Amino acid sequence: FIVLGGQRIIRKKLISAVAHEAQSTFIPGFIAGRMTKTNKVAGIGGFDFPGIIAQLEGFRQGAEYGNPDVEVSITYIGTFEDTAKAKEAALAQIDAGADVVFHIVDNAGVGIFEAVKEKDVYGVGFAMDQSQFAPDNVITSQLQDFGKVYGAAVEVILSGEPIKTEQYRFGYETNPPPIGHADTNLIPAELHEEAVALEAKLASGEVPTELIFTKE
Repeated sequence: FIVLGGQRIIRKKLISAVAHEAQSTFIPGFIAGRMTKTNKVAGIGGFDFPGIIAQLEGFRQGAEYGNPDVEVSITYIGTFEDTAKAKEAALAQIDAGADVVFHIVDNAGVGIFEAVKEKDVYGVGFAMDQSQFAPDNVITSQLQDFGKVYGAAVEVILSGEPIKTEQYRFGYETNPPPIGHADTNLIPAELHEEAVALEAKLASGEVPTELIFTKE
């Protein structure tokens, strides 16, 4: 049996699989760090669950890798559904100077995109290409393919190796990788090339990421 995101596995016939949280948001963060004009970038999470914190902290790491002068502000709004609250949080971050806003607020993300459109700043989508919500503002999106996560877990099972009780994280080193970023025509071609080259460095471990599961 395969479970997605289980924290601790206690049965021998269970394997816990997850897309590598920090790697999955590193490239969108890198692009955000390069595209900001104010050197202020925002991340908004629905809840401070460990997996969400780790993704937002991965975004922070990517932004700081791309721009050592960037300031990344992260807030949690306590909802995945309240679009008005998400919009309010995004507007507050924008009013404080952020000109790129990333979200992990699921359905409430519609409010994030309303805010970036109104203020004409950049947005970054979550889990899938979300450029349709703000075509003139969404510069990239984090991509996650959970089908590939399950496929990688199946490969582990078929290998016959003993199943570990801790989570298996599948990132850019996985073939095919279950994570990535969506390209748009809003970022320069050379930045696309840098992002692709950086994915290879994440896969090889040349550029490490840190898994952080607690808020600062």
